[in-house]
Amino acid sequence: MITTGTQTDSEILVIESLYTEQFRVLQESLQSTQEEAKHATREAHRYKEDRERLKEERKHLKEENKNLANGNRCLQEAVREREATIEALQRGAEKWEEQLTLQHKELAFWKNKCSELEFRFENTDSLLQRRTAELTEAQTFLGVVDEWSHGDIIRMVEHLNSETFQLAASISDQLEWKACRDVDETVALKQEKKKLEKEIGARLVYVLEMAPTTEDPLMYVQMGLQAVMLRSVSAVVSGWGDYERSATSTVLYRTYQNLYNNESQSVSGRWRNLTRRYIQTFSDPKHETHTHCNKLYDRVHDVLAMSQATNVQRTLHSESVKSKISEIVKLSLEFRKAIGEDMISSDFELILSRPGDFFDLATMEDANSGDRGRNVARNRSLSMVLCPTGLGLRRQERRGGEGKEGVSVSEALKSQVVLESFLDDLENEKNHAINENSTCKRERERQTEDMDTSL
Repeated sequence: MITTGTQTDSEILVIESLYTEQFRVLQESLQSTQEEAKHATREAHRYKEDRERLKEERKHLKEENKNLANGNRCLQEAVREREATIEALQRGAEKWEEQLTLQHKELAFWKNKCSELEFRFENTDSLLQRRTAELTEAQTFLGVVDEWSHGDIIRMVEHLNSETFQLAASISDQLEWKACRDVDETVALKQEKKKLEKEIGARLVYVLEMAPTTEDPLMYVQMGLQAVMLRSVSAVVSGWGDYERSATSTVLYRTYQNLYNNESQSVSGRWRNLTRRYIQTFSDPKHETHTHCNKLYDRVHDVLAMSQATNVQRTLHSESVKSKISEIVKLSLEFRKAIGEDMISSDFELILSRPGDFFDLATMEDANSGDRGRNVARNRSLSMVLCPTGLGLRRQERRGGEGKEGVSVSEALKSQVVLESFLDDLENEKNHAINENSTCKRERERQTEDMDTSL
């Protein structure tokens, strides 16, 4: 502001102070502006640097943007590929879900099946345990271990044949006869004759009756004794315990035959083994032995009585005969036990040829085929059995099938027999001898007459 000269000094001082204050303020403002300018310069410099840096960053960003654009294109392509892959995977997932659903259903089915199988397994396992226990108990029943060999069984039969032959020969050697036979028959003798005819045949009984009038009565008596003793032995062996010829024995025998025809050898053999073994508990062994001895004694007595021997009682009451009879019964019972209780794998049956049967070469053997040089073979097929002199043995074994088809049968030992043709041959020889004697007698008479005439 411009002042006038009229202004006073105070005013000048005031003005000066004002100017001074304004100058100071201006200076301060200038300083402040300078500071601000410096600051602005620094900021401008900083901004310039920032601008340059931003330019560089922009450049880098452009390059990065370019790279990102390229990357974006790659990513887009990758995304498209991924989307295609995802779409394919989704389709696959849907298929897998369908398969998984099926698998779940199948799994549920197999779980049910598994549960069913587990239930069946538990039942089967329980059944198996029961069956195992049953089989353990049945192991003894199903076993086929024999206590005797087949050779042992055959030797037992041969021993029985030998014992009966020796006893028959021993008794025959002790007998005595009157010079002629009694022709009168008592009622008791007629009854004994009928009973014997059923057992050993009418022709052999007739021969026994004629024994005292023959040249060799011992031979006929011995045949009769062997026949009745072998029949007794066969009855003892075939009987079921102490039930010989009883209804019980018949039922047991038929039951066993049905069982044998429809079951395996081990089952039928073990049933026979156990039945025969435990049926013995119902009988007294001593009583059974005593009964069989008495029956055999009576049959021997009947034969001797039929032969009209004079010393029957004395002969039969000898200790040697009683001992032999007991021994034969003992051997018969032992043999019955051997084939009935001790043999499982095979069945054995005694072959006892009956009087009147036709000669069968497969099961029989002619005891006199080589006797006295006779050729019996020429007529054996047409000959009939007179009496048995030895027991045969038949072995049977079931190897499968039913009925007779699965059974193997073999003749382990043939039955020894005397044929009726033997008696015919003896009669022919006797007649031939008589004719020869008559011829010789007539020749001697003719020679005597010739000598008398010449004298």
